[in-house]
Amino acid sequence: MQRKQEISEGKKKVEEIKKKPVPRAYTFENPKYRVGKVLLSSSELRRAGQYCMDLHNYYIHKLQDIIVAYKERHFLQLEGTEGIFTVAFSGLFDLFNLDALDFSLLQCFSLHMQQETRRRTRKKCGYIDPQMMTATLMTSDRAGLIRYMVRCMREHADKEHIVVTYNPGNHWLTLVINVKSKQVFYLDSRIPSDEWRKPKIRDYSLVISILDESLDRHLRAAEGYKEQCRVAFTHHTA
Repeated sequence: MQRKQEISEGKKKVEEIKKKPVPRAYTFENPKYRVGKVLLSSSELRRAGQYCMDLHNYYIHKLQDIIVAYKERHFLQLEGTEGIFTVAFSGLFDLFNLDALDFSLLQCFSLHMQQETRRRTRKKCGYIDPQMMTATLMTSDRAGLIRYMVRCMREHADKEHIVVTYNPGNHWLTLVINVKSKQVFYLDSRIPSDEWRKPKIRDYSLVISILDESLDRHLRAAEGYKEQCRVAFTHHTA
C-alpha cells in the first residue's frame, strides 16, 4: 500500500512539472559569456590551479568547442557503437564562475570516473547518462526512461553499484544504486530550506517511483518473480 502511494505521488509530481515552463537559464547561454573573452582574471586562474589554466589557454587559442567521443558501453543508450557530444565554452564559463553545471560536463566527469574507478579500486561501477535522469525526460517519456533503467540494471548486473546524477531542481546530487541489496543511497551536499531558512525534506517522490518501477520490472524479467506485491528499493535519503 505504501509503495502504491509513492508511485501515485510520483505521477502527481509529473503532472505538476508538466505545467511549469522550462526556466530560461536551462535553455540559453549565460548572457555574461562573450566569445573569445577571458573566463576568469589572471589572479582567479592562478587560484583555480594549473589544470584550469591549461583548459583556459586551450579556449583562448582554439576557440572551438570540445568534441568528446564515447562508446555505447559507457552509457548504454546508443543505437550504434559510438557517439559524440559537445562541450561548449559557454558551459565552461558557467563552470569557471561557479554559476551552473552543464550536462556535457557531467558526462565528461562520468566518463572520467569510469576510468578512475577501474584504476584505483578495480571495482566495477555502472554509470547512467546524466541526460537520462532529468525532470524533462521523466515527464515526457517516463516509459522510455524506465525501459532504459531496466536495461542498465540488466547490463550492469555484474557491477557493485550503478551511479546516477540527478537534478530535483536547481541542484545536482548523486544516487548510488545497489540492485543486489535493493538499496539506493542519496548523496546530497546541500540541505534544502524554506523561505525562513529552516531545513526541509527534499521531495524525491518522482525519482523514487521511477526507480522502484524499474527494479520491479527488472527482477520480474530476470529472476521470474511471481509475487503479487511490488518489489521496491530501500531509499536512504538522509
